[in-house]
Amino acid sequence: MLQERLDATLDKSFKELEDQIQSLWDERAESSRNGKVAMYFLRVLRDIRHQLPERPSIKSFGLKAVPSMHEKVAVAVSQPTLEEFSTQGLSQRVVVGRPLWDGEPALPNQPSPEIFQFLRSLSLSMSDEGADLWTKAAVSVLKKHLTEQLCKMWEVAVVENSVDNKEDVKDEKSNEVDAKEEKDDDDTEDENAEETDEKKASAEEELPKPEDATEEQKPGLSAEQKTDVFTQWLFDIALLRRCIGNTESAGSSFQNLEDNVYRHSKLDEAAKHRILKSANDFWQRASLLFGLLA
Repeated sequence: MLQERLDATLDKSFKELEDQIQSLWDERAESSRNGKVAMYFLRVLRDIRHQLPERPSIKSFGLKAVPSMHEKVAVAVSQPTLEEFSTQGLSQRVVVGRPLWDGEPALPNQPSPEIFQFLRSLSLSMSDEGADLWTKAAVSVLKKHLTEQLCKMWEVAVVENSVDNKEDVKDEKSNEVDAKEEKDDDDTEDENAEETDEKKASAEEELPKPEDATEEQKPGLSAEQKTDVFTQWLFDIALLRRCIGNTESAGSSFQNLEDNVYRHSKLDEAAKHRILKSANDFWQRASLLFGLLA
């Protein structure tokens, strides 16, 4: 009888404690510092669960709130790194490691500096918050969040590059039309050509020089440079798929992105397989550099 009353009291007390923790978390889940708050509650729950009595009714104590806490931690830890990569990494349009490509055809054998820095910064941010936070479940939530954000940003960058390619083709066609019109105008010149030339010369003096106008415009990338960008992206995405997209849902998202980039890279299947193998080999050699992500 006494044992039954003790067990009932324990069950009631732990249920009340769980409800109180859940209520406190619900109040702070949308605050500006919810990441730090989530880290605190996760550590509190872990310490309590390590000392739980052997009671079936309280075996799942606190687990209901853990997934949402993991989500807030993932956002807080990854947000600065994702923002930096979005503004600096994907905005790069020149492949600085192009001279280091090898093979025939020449293909990348290492990630871009921006991707390496992204992974390094992310792993350091995870370590700074404490290795004790990063259970298998927490890392899985982080990788899911990273996959969603990276794929979304990359798809936008792919579209922007595709638009640039279409504009280049349009400019070339426009130049051809202009040249044809100029030729037709030359054929129809009459005895007033001298007078027209004088008027044209005076008008040109008032107009800015072509050099002045082009100096203010940002030069576009050539078709070869854009192909190099997509080729390097293919390696980077293959590497991210290996270290971040190693879950079923994340792998599917990276696969779709990889297929999209491959279509723009103008590579054949053999070259694609070479890049995928190189990315896998690089991760096997360098994975320990990225600590908790490995």
